[in-house]
Amino acid sequence: MVVRLAHLLAPQSAVEFIRTIYGRNYAHFSGEAGRFASLADWGALNNLLATQRFAFPRLRLAKQGDIVPEELYTEQVDTSGHAFYRRILTGQLVKQLRDGATLVIDRVDQAHQPLAQLASTLESEMRARVFVNLYASWGAAEGFGTHWDDHDVFVLQLDGHKRWKIFEPTRMWPLRDETAETPKPQSPPIAEFDLMAGDVLYLPHGWWHAASPCGQPSLHLSVGVAHQNGIDFVKWLTGIARDYEIFRQRVPLLGGDSARNKYLASIRGQLNELMNSDSVLDRFVEYSDGVSPGRPLFKLPDIGEQNTILENLTAEVVLLAPKATSRPNRDGDGFVLTALGRRWMFAEAARPIIDMLISGDGVTVQQVVESSPHLGPEQAADVVYTLLNAGVVAIQ
Repeated sequence: MVVRLAHLLAPQSAVEFIRTIYGRNYAHFSGEAGRFASLADWGALNNLLATQRFAFPRLRLAKQGDIVPEELYTEQVDTSGHAFYRRILTGQLVKQLRDGATLVIDRVDQAHQPLAQLASTLESEMRARVFVNLYASWGAAEGFGTHWDDHDVFVLQLDGHKRWKIFEPTRMWPLRDETAETPKPQSPPIAEFDLMAGDVLYLPHGWWHAASPCGQPSLHLSVGVAHQNGIDFVKWLTGIARDYEIFRQRVPLLGGDSARNKYLASIRGQLNELMNSDSVLDRFVEYSDGVSPGRPLFKLPDIGEQNTILENLTAEVVLLAPKATSRPNRDGDGFVLTALGRRWMFAEAARPIIDMLISGDGVTVQQVVESSPHLGPEQAADVVYTLLNAGVVAIQ
């Protein structure tokens, strides 16, 4: 089963959540224990620790707000090829965990396919960059103390439970790289509760929080949702400014007041023209979605030969570019697909195929072939093959 935003929020609808809560307030959603078992469990964590080489600080231990030195639970190993890596020492790692450290693996969605699918699905639904971190803890010591994140977070409690304290933001939309300091909360928490197995906690960007294990093993996922902000929009504007002569001109530093005032008036006029365009934000969204990277998916030894696409009509066609978009071709007939930083032009007859793939629902080759009344099976297969070669879709 593909886990979607609606599954995390049930029984509340995703539409109602985005309308009333998202970015505005925290929310706690109760659920049945084990409902996220398909995403990850202790067995998956054990397998990752045994088979993956997670370099510090992607894998790290934290205790009471401090990072445990990696030398205390890893050792440097020579691979006999003049290359080195740090190998986890099982006994020392377990000792640190027994002493109250929290184990963290960042971007675990890049190493565990069910979480890659979750992140990809949420990226498509929320039009944002999504990543998943994993936290495992024992004892009762806080791992990170009271802190805030520069992105929204969905906490999925997989096993055990944790005690959470929630504080209101002390600075709206804080950033990590800004000079202004975000003061720590002076007031008591506005909420304090146990997050049980199967529960979900939503925290908006900038909300202070602290989590403590409760003397038993706890395993949870932190799903980060990083949206574009106004700074990203302004950076994009500086990119398209290259198309306008006034922005390419040198600044009249050696001119008098008259030259400078004329220059500023021209700059201001061009900026006003850009900002007053009804399509400027749509263009930014199209650009942002279009450059979003895809997620790899393979089904070797099948390498997607063109003449084999129609041989297995029950195979699933999977979109690897979760934020792909389509729009009418402004310069002529047909429409434009934007994905992975590239654009493709297709005839209007192919639009049902593209729209079906972009919807994010799992579709079979047969559904793709039957979706366009104006294309025959071979023509529909050609569309799929074009996207397959470009890495926009995969067949599994």
